[in-house]
Amino acid sequence: MVSNKLKMARRIAIGYLVFGWLFFALWFFVFSPAEYVDPFLEALFYVFLPAILAVPYILLQAVYEELSARMKRFRTRDSEAQSKVTESEDRRDNATLDSEW
Repeated sequence: MVSNKLKMARRIAIGYLVFGWLFFALWFFVFSPAEYVDPFLEALFYVFLPAILAVPYILLQAVYEELSARMKRFRTRDSEAQSKVTESEDRRDNATLDSEW
């Protein structure tokens, strides 16, 4: 149940960020150059300002999570391969010792 709530919260946050950046682009390129700016649009700009400021942090966090997951998989595979190499070396050493006797 927690994962469903987390997924829903993540979707809401992503939607907030997308709409925030869309509104920021509209504000910067369309509404701001105009002579008169509607107070409602200005209020919307400040409502979406946290989204505009939060995007770099969220992107950095997503990249960090992806890299840590890949490193974890790499370390798991590396440790499995290393254990197989160690087992084969042990068998070879035991076979060499047996043949010397």
